[in-house]
Amino acid sequence: MESIIQPINNINELSNVIGFLSGSFNWSQNKANIILESLITSNKLIGIYGYSIIDKYGKILGAFLLFDQGFNNNKKVKFINMSSWFVNSEARGIESLLLIKKFLNDYPDYVITNVSSNKKAYNILKAMGFKDSNIYNQKFSFFSFIFNLNLFDLRNISFLLKLNKTFLKKRLNKNNKYKTFSYLFDLESQKLEVIISHILWEKKIGFLNFKLKGLRILSTSDPCLLSKYFYKLSLFYIIKNLTFFITTHCELKELKIKPISITKQIFYFSDNKFKNENMALGSELNFI
Repeated sequence: MESIIQPINNINELSNVIGFLSGSFNWSQNKANIILESLITSNKLIGIYGYSIIDKYGKILGAFLLFDQGFNNNKKVKFINMSSWFVNSEARGIESLLLIKKFLNDYPDYVITNVSSNKKAYNILKAMGFKDSNIYNQKFSFFSFIFNLNLFDLRNISFLLKLNKTFLKKRLNKNNKYKTFSYLFDLESQKLEVIISHILWEKKIGFLNFKLKGLRILSTSDPCLLSKYFYKLSLFYIIKNLTFFITTHCELKELKIKPISITKQIFYFSDNKFKNENMALGSELNFI
């Protein structure tokens, strides 16, 4: 099969690829539009939006998207997030691997992150040299908190009433290209910052679009303090935002409440020193 593996360098190409991925992942039109707008905003500095496989007639056979995550905390290495990888059956096999290989070769000095791969994609990427992060994704549903005996603890109710009067919600900065918010809490005479993003889970089934509000916890200033108050703070978020599910993507200590699912975060770099680095900020989790 004659095909070309190429970077996605302009908005017209990006729009076509998102159309291809939208059909492959069954995204709603609203979700596809959000992803398009988010990539145009977040990737201005690097001028690339992903990679695609094109056959000799110009048909898209496979693609994935990239999100520029900027520099990590020590300002020495840039992070870039790979997401939404899909290849048609006719191009699976060597071509799909060459697609990833070209990307890895083009960005040898970047930490390449992947925070939401399914099991099959995870196994392929691991075989290509991706490493497991020590931080992983945990998902909790509305029912994890509502159908919990702690809900009827008067101390929790008192805590929530007090918290509602004292919490501070603010934008991270005036030119915030990521759709994230910072909550600052006073807990045990200590300040706890929690960076979150609000999301709308959408699934198109036939002619129907199903939508559920969700919240992602992307980063925290104190993993121990957040872990200790996780149930109470999550309940606060659920009540305040009418949130159906909460996912966590940052370092946490052992939680008393159990997640309904756990998935891996992985990265590609020459050594293991970024195993404990936050990979969620600036990734697809801020937008999709």
